[in-house]
Amino acid sequence: MSDQRQGRGDMAIPLLMGEWAVLMETIRLRLDQIECMDPDSLDEDALADRYEDQETLTRLLAHIESNFARTFGGLPAQPK
Repeated sequence: MSDQRQGRGDMAIPLLMGEWAVLMETIRLRLDQIECMDPDSLDEDALADRYEDQETLTRLLAHIESNFARTFGGLPAQPK
């Protein structure tokens, strides 16, 4: 896979492949942080915000991954 896009594809923001990979990994890390939060330690409003953030980030990540795969021909390897 080339680091340069062959065409605009479905990626509306003009970033390099590596920049999209970093963005996806950052979203995954934030989702991991959200998942590790103890729901019992949060008040009702904070808990609702947590679930809303989690749903939004999950949808965003799926959208970026789908468009990334179409634009660059596959997903980058994830760090272990």
